Amino acid sequence: GILASVNVFYGALVVLAQRDLKAVVAYSSVSQMGYVLLGIAGLTSISLAGASIQLFSHGLISGLLFLLVGSVYEKTHTRQIAEMRGLAPRQPILAAIFTIAGLATLGLPGMSGFIAEFVTFVGAYPVQPVITLICVFGIVLSAGYMLWTVRRVFFGPLDGRYGGLGDARGVELVPLFTLVALIVLFGSVPSLLVDVINPGAHALALRLGRP
Repeated sequence: GILASVNVFYGALVVLAQRDLKAVVAYSSVSQMGYVLLGIAGLTSISLAGASIQLFSHGLISGLLFLLVGSVYEKTHTRQIAEMRGLAPRQPILAAIFTIAGLATLGLPGMSGFIAEFVTFVGAYPVQPVITLICVFGIVLSAGYMLWTVRRVFFGPLDGRYGGLGDARGVELVPLFTLVALIVLFGSVPSLLVDVINPGAHALALRLGRP
């Protein structure tokens, strides 16, 4: 349980110190894996289900974020956040999808990240109440670093070097839209995941001697 809270806060604080956009996504994954550890530490069928859903959900979200970083890099030829700003007018689609991915990371209702964190917290709280509350506060840090990153990269005055920058188009949009659709689908209809994961989580909890 303690390791879970350390992961959540260590990852979030390290993200705030990063200047490379790819590193921001990488260390945000460290923070998000803290919620998986919290679910495992709870050792209840609900918390284990939450940990499994979090693993699946974060795979979708982090995959989307890394694709976005690659797309932005391919067009700007830099991953340094300090060298980017005001890209939204030139890249409205990438800006919109990056914002959606950021909101999914912090667990906005209607997206897969919300159901993953909610189930994990509900399952872990009876067993690890203090650690669970600490991890809940970690969502505030998640909101801080993701929204801060979006603001620094896509908003503000446009750097003159990027006046002719293009947006994502064609085949490049297929994986981006597919991942967004899956994130929204599993967030809006969580039973698609929960019904598949619950039996295994319940069986594992019973083998561990927990309800």
